Amino acid sequence: MQKKSNAFKRFASGTGFKLLIVLIILIIIAVLISSDVLKGGSPFGKGFFSSINLRSLLYKLVLPLFMLSGLGMLLISGNIDLSVAAQATLCNAFFAVMMRDTNLPWWVVFILGLVLAAVIGLLHSIMVLKLNFPAFIATIGMSSVYTGIAGWLLNLTNVNVSDKAFLSIAKTTLFDLIPLTTLVGVLIVFICQFVLSRTRFGRNCFATGGNKFASRLAGINTNRITTILFMVCSVITALGGLFYVSQTKKADPTAVTSSAPNMTALSAVMLGGVAFSGGTGGMVGPLIALLVMQVLDNVLTVIGVKPYWNTFAVGALLILALIMDYLAAEKRRKALLAAVQ
Repeated sequence: MQKKSNAFKRFASGTGFKLLIVLIILIIIAVLISSDVLKGGSPFGKGFFSSINLRSLLYKLVLPLFMLSGLGMLLISGNIDLSVAAQATLCNAFFAVMMRDTNLPWWVVFILGLVLAAVIGLLHSIMVLKLNFPAFIATIGMSSVYTGIAGWLLNLTNVNVSDKAFLSIAKTTLFDLIPLTTLVGVLIVFICQFVLSRTRFGRNCFATGGNKFASRLAGINTNRITTILFMVCSVITALGGLFYVSQTKKADPTAVTSSAPNMTALSAVMLGGVAFSGGTGGMVGPLIALLVMQVLDNVLTVIGVKPYWNTFAVGALLILALIMDYLAAEKRRKALLAAVQ
């Protein structure tokens, strides 16, 4: 009972609880704006809580939700991967072309797509650890490479996927409302949270992000941690990308990169309390932050705001997250200096 009480106190004093309050307020605003509740009607069945709107919102969660998990763990360890949207595009292109040009079962091609993603993650870790490239620069450069290869594979056109078994993944829902793909994404978020908070590997991730040199002195294999996390980030991203293909029934050379789900995921990770410099954070806060961002986008759409303001909001939230991260880092630095003096 004491452990549960302490866990609740930590959550109540953290970023996740504040974001949860913001989320509740946003949902109330969305319901008031979009339904007939102010006229004495029901909040359900129309507007925000309509099944059509909720399904649409949950389907839009899929790509950033999967990217959030991998990026969050990677950022906690002190690294970053800005090529996740391009990776998803490449794996989607690979899957669609293989389904079109071979007779392999969909699940075999699906696994091959995840293997391709693991190789990409391994390549990134080699660039960062062996060639000493900054992860920020290396992954931005590779993003263009993956986008170019995907465009070549698809010949800059959409390639349709028609396998009924594969397409049924996106059609499967719980209570005819919650997509299976979204449920898998949320499950992965909580698995990542469990790994970070309850396992030795998770503690080593925090230690690596907090102080890599000290972690090595403590006997932690920081290179192995980094390699595993780059590969995990790529595989989770590819999984989300392939689920996206199941939703849209095609691989598109520009759809993923143009919608910038990686920026949405990164903004949610940082708003959710993960420090850009690494070493602190978790997965629950980013998940709630992502929900806040998606509900905000939904509210802006409902009230008829032009789409470019939605894009502006994502960028503004990312800047806000960076400012919050800077202020938190300064607070920690001053506390450390005060303790030393």
